[in-house]
Amino acid sequence: MHVVKLIYLLPKYYCYLYAESIAMDFLQAFKSAPDGLLDRDMSRRYRRTILEAGSTKTAIEMCTDFLGRPPNANAFYEWVSSPLDLVALDQEASK
Repeated sequence: MHVVKLIYLLPKYYCYLYAESIAMDFLQAFKSAPDGLLDRDMSRRYRRTILEAGSTKTAIEMCTDFLGRPPNANAFYEWVSSPLDLVALDQEASK
């Protein structure tokens, strides 16, 4: 029974990780903007290329238009491999 459940859940987990890698790629694009996450030009580009496009384009086309290149997992790999600061996490938890 557990093997069947695992086989059922693996594709969902893979899709979750794939979505996470695209989100990290977008976050990196926003962070690299001159005003960071609150950059107006980047926000307008996101609205224009992702939100306004709706279902007129495929997801990969919209991501490529927004990023100016095909999405990749480099930002996700960087995030996953970054060292974990346990002291900072402990201080956050104690607030």
